[in-house]
Amino acid sequence: MSQSIIFQTQNDADLDKFINEYFKKTEYKSSPDFIKINKKKITIDVIRQIKNEIKYKPFNLKQRLILLKIQEITLQAQNAMLKLLEETKEDTQIILQIDNINKLIDTVISRCVLMQSSTLAPESGEEVYNFLKMDIFQRLEYVKNIKSQDTFIQEIISAIIHTQSNILDIKNKIKILNDIQIAYVSNVSKKLILEDIAINI
Repeated sequence: MSQSIIFQTQNDADLDKFINEYFKKTEYKSSPDFIKINKKKITIDVIRQIKNEIKYKPFNLKQRLILLKIQEITLQAQNAMLKLLEETKEDTQIILQIDNINKLIDTVISRCVLMQSSTLAPESGEEVYNFLKMDIFQRLEYVKNIKSQDTFIQEIISAIIHTQSNILDIKNKIKILNDIQIAYVSNVSKKLILEDIAINI
């Protein structure tokens, strides 16, 4: 599973809710394993600082959390971030908070799972939610007749992001989104992606 998440939001309360859900209300904020970086501009020196921090094992949590709040970031820092994202170990979770992912280069975005504040993304159609309520066999049959597969996949992604946690656990959301991302990069057929979603969601 990808260890890096881009959380697109302008609202800190939405981010806090997401982190609480992800960490199951662990007291991460009072832990030395919670590293929050909030600078007006993220430079290559900030990325180097993070690389130094993750050399060591977490102190008292199973997973260290690095929260990088991005208001502005240099291209040099983004290029340095690519290696950081690729080499992050499973004992470290990086969350990039940003109000607009257009500030990031495509190669950074492609190495992360994108999550969004529910206030940013449009609601998915009723068709998608009906699909999510079906059993596996109904979903597989439904997939055969979908005409606009790309559009439907995007709507499913939106629905997964905004489904309440009691329906779909937040870590499962991230795993499913990451699997979809890998399939897209690998040029897997859209029908196979939909069948995989139908079976695993």
